[in-house]
Amino acid sequence: MEDIRVKHREAARRAQARRRRGDRRLRTGYSSLAYLARLPVETLKIDRAFIITMLDDPNTATLVQTMITLAHSFRLKVVAEGVETEEQAKMLRLLRCDRCKATCSASRCRAMQNNGDVTEVNTIF
Repeated sequence: MEDIRVKHREAARRAQARRRRGDRRLRTGYSSLAYLARLPVETLKIDRAFIITMLDDPNTATLVQTMITLAHSFRLKVVAEGVETEEQAKMLRLLRCDRCKATCSASRCRAMQNNGDVTEVNTIF
């Protein structure tokens, strides 16, 4: 029983040391988020990899929502690339995405553009 307590204390001590090291790294200004406010950009593009999985994966949906909110906080426009379905376009519109670029068949892209779901289309056959 004493052996388990010793191992538990050692594991807790190692975890605390890792947390302290992580805290120091954040305080030194090496976080890539610190540079976001200084980037000379006007638009944030969200990659197709996020768009095609956001309806099936709640974690990805949260990431997309966070990216849009963060971009708008910095007064950036947001473009979602690779929108393939009307459901994706509707979700992005609900999340206040500024523009959607569709990649789909010509007829489906036309329908999505006519509905106002997307602003740009790249047709595939």
